[in-house]
Amino acid sequence: MMMKKMCGVHKVAWLLLMVGGLNWLLVGVLQKDLFGLLGMGMDSIPARAVYLLVGLSAFSMLAIKKCCMKDGSQGTDKEKVMAMMKPCGCGSGKPGWQCCMKGEAEKMKGMPCICGSGKKIEDCCMKSPATHQ
Repeated sequence: MMMKKMCGVHKVAWLLLMVGGLNWLLVGVLQKDLFGLLGMGMDSIPARAVYLLVGLSAFSMLAIKKCCMKDGSQGTDKEKVMAMMKPCGCGSGKPGWQCCMKGEAEKMKGMPCICGSGKKIEDCCMKSPATHQ
């Protein structure tokens, strides 16, 4: 399943979108929403909070999809590594290769570094990218 490749933000957003989707299925089939079946109305505070979170989740999936929904298969090796060195799109503050792009970074281990030092990439630019830009 694609959830293994997702960061925490995307996992929560994905789960909330599934709740929202199932709720719309209930509305379409039974003409009742999840909160109506639980004895609460659509105007209850819990219902409104969940609706708000589902909407924000949809926005986050669209707005930060670069974080972990990208498989890294586009571009040259240098472009991939440069993208991995930038701060991760999920907002963690970590470089992409230490966060949501870890899987792609693992595939590049053992390759010569893009800076031309002759070292392996994991011992050079990925170790201290600030010195090799």
